[in-house]
Amino acid sequence: MSGKRDLNFSLYSGRLTHPPEMMQYNTGHGHMLCFSLAIHSDAPSDKIDNPMFLDVKVTGASPELHQHMSVGQEVRVRGELQSRTFKKQDRIQRTYYLHVKHPSDLEFLSRPKDKTTTYSPHPRIHIRATCPSKS
Repeated sequence: MSGKRDLNFSLYSGRLTHPPEMMQYNTGHGHMLCFSLAIHSDAPSDKIDNPMFLDVKVTGASPELHQHMSVGQEVRVRGELQSRTFKKQDRIQRTYYLHVKHPSDLEFLSRPKDKTTTYSPHPRIHIRATCPSKS
């Protein structure tokens, strides 16, 4: 193995699909903010709106941070794409999420255009990772 490290850096902007959840680590020290983004493509070849849905986990977030976020709000996040593999009904499945290591890598861009806008994940393309359960 060489001394080179692979680069795992992702930058996304999108709109919140549901109210964010604040979770406490199992150890009782620190908090994790969990939410999902709808990310729309700007490719001219896209004839229909077909967003990608990505779950995001922000470690080290203050308990008050989620109070400043609302459904439809546009945010930009920087982090590492992570995956988890598990077995379900004799099949191996993999989930993906974006791990944001510090709240400073979360940027609020704009508020929702109107309160009636909702984003509903499409079941075939939504990839979901669950946050750790509260202890």
